[in-house]
Amino acid sequence: MEGRSEKIIIIVSPYLTAAYGEKVKAYLRRGAKPIRGETEYPNARVGYGALCVENSLPI
Repeated sequence: MEGRSEKIIIIVSPYLTAAYGEKVKAYLRRGAKPIRGETEYPNARVGYGALCVENSLPI
């Protein structure tokens, strides 16, 4: 079908993105590694620790 333009429309519910966003944040928090010298988490300086994607995502 030459000359035909196809459009893909994606509608994302704000409720869906909010739900998945919270889930992703929870995974990243769970997998964060402690930083040497820090004793309380979360804190204003380092948040929840160092990002570790390997520990964060359930595979």
